[in-house]
Amino acid sequence: METVLVIGATGQLGYAITEKLAKQNRYKVRAMYREGSDTSALEELNGVELCKGDLLDAESLAKALEQVDVVIATANPVVPTRKTDNFKTSVEGYRNLIQKCNEAHIKQFIYTSGISFGPYSSGVGLSVAKSQIEDMLTQSGLNYTILIAAAFMDIHLAFMGSDLPLRGTKVSSLNRKWKFMNNFYDGVKHSIEKKSVFLITGKGDQPTSYICVEDVAEFHVNAIGNPLAENKKITIGGPEALTTMDVKTIFEEIYQKPLKVKSTPAFVLKGISSVMVLFDPVAANILQMQYAASKVSGAVENTQEIASKFGVQLSSVKEYLNQKFNIGRVK
Repeated sequence: METVLVIGATGQLGYAITEKLAKQNRYKVRAMYREGSDTSALEELNGVELCKGDLLDAESLAKALEQVDVVIATANPVVPTRKTDNFKTSVEGYRNLIQKCNEAHIKQFIYTSGISFGPYSSGVGLSVAKSQIEDMLTQSGLNYTILIAAAFMDIHLAFMGSDLPLRGTKVSSLNRKWKFMNNFYDGVKHSIEKKSVFLITGKGDQPTSYICVEDVAEFHVNAIGNPLAENKKITIGGPEALTTMDVKTIFEEIYQKPLKVKSTPAFVLKGISSVMVLFDPVAANILQMQYAASKVSGAVENTQEIASKFGVQLSSVKEYLNQKFNIGRVK
């Protein structure tokens, strides 16, 4: 039985992947966590071995990789949990990891990346870092799989003014302890339910192929040992491309009430982020991502065809939000 090491297992996507692997019982599953991380959800999973490690600690990586066949790496600093979490250290950490994976003769390295913001990518810290990591991986000599995902429903829909997308989620990136994110999200998460106000950036007219974290996790699991994934970059997204205003209509149908639109001009986010990047690049990245998303299409082509090849049944935004809405309701 092969051993799969999940790096970033305490994050939302990493946890979802670990949970799916544990339920399949096809692999030995090892979940790497950093000292001080909340591992309570991982500890509830049957058959998962926890190991402590850090991308910046090469010795800990070597130990974590012992007798490992496949590495799935989702770790990124977009929601930091310590002061040293930034895009520079992320790239340095992945350089360490790739080197140690080569030394350990890993059979497959599966990495989570994100779709490009086109001409705006150079201003988005996370996009720049992920692009550098992709280049390192493709030139590493490892058998790589890079899954380039569209915007996560679980995150992006929540910023439109509701905590509904997080309902029933055991591990959520938006609930991690980071003051900037906590304050930002706390200020918007009840806007739809309590104020009937839907939040957008700019005109809300750019299409995006929103995909839920569970489907992204399924792609990762099904890519293991899959010939279709060998030395490939694969762009994945949800079943349809929707504008923010399309999502507004879905929220209105679910809550059966009209919603007023409150728009933050894109130039406001750009201005704030350009100042914030000087002293908090990771926080500025959130605003930069929102700005870029309001300016360029996030639509992905042929998503259903790609999903079918990897045995993934994609969830639409409407299906996803309705499923969340029905959690805990008395039937």
